[in-house]
Amino acid sequence: MTQTGEDCDGRGGETGAIERQRTMGRTGSDAPKPVAAAGGMILAAVLAGFWSLRSGSEDAAARIARTGVVRTGYAVEPPFAFVDAQGRVTGESPEVARVIWLRLGVERIEWMQVDCGSLIPHLRAGRINQIASGLADGLALSSPSIQQLADQHADMERAVPFHNATLTPGCGAFAFRPADQSLRDRFNPELRGFIGGRAHLELIEPLGCTRESLPGPTAATNKEKTP
Repeated sequence: MTQTGEDCDGRGGETGAIERQRTMGRTGSDAPKPVAAAGGMILAAVLAGFWSLRSGSEDAAARIARTGVVRTGYAVEPPFAFVDAQGRVTGESPEVARVIWLRLGVERIEWMQVDCGSLIPHLRAGRINQIASGLADGLALSSPSIQQLADQHADMERAVPFHNATLTPGCGAFAFRPADQSLRDRFNPELRGFIGGRAHLELIEPLGCTRESLPGPTAATNKEKTP
């Protein structure tokens, strides 16, 4: 809020000067500053109330579109999400998220690293707008994660081919709150158009992901489980 810095004596002296100008028949080009200051304070209060009401009524999609900032949570699970040697958040899911949000006009992502078990509670509480990470149950690791483990440990070997009829393999995933359906509905069409294309494959191949590791027709659907 702008402060005028005027005291009572200052206001009185200025008012007296204006009154003398009127007595001499001059209109004066400046209005009494106390009135202007009071008007400015009232306008500021009205605007503050307006923005407070507006921010309270905005959904996540509208707020992100207005600010150009999205809060995204991830848990470390290479190659889906991790921090590189330069301190940059990377991995299959963060890199894809960057592309999609940029296409939607969102230029800034605020990353929040949490443990896997805290991702959904953070999402539910509204501390993050989106999860961008590898999502899997227990130790059901995805093919790229298993391959990376095998590459890093000489005493491990990936079984190829490996078939298991009872488990659904984990994959990179994005999650939104059910209440943020409009945000998810903005994200999904761009995601559908990107997954499996040349730009997508060129982006994820250096991370150890290939076309064979893509989840297929289940990707970018509107199906979701309520957290």
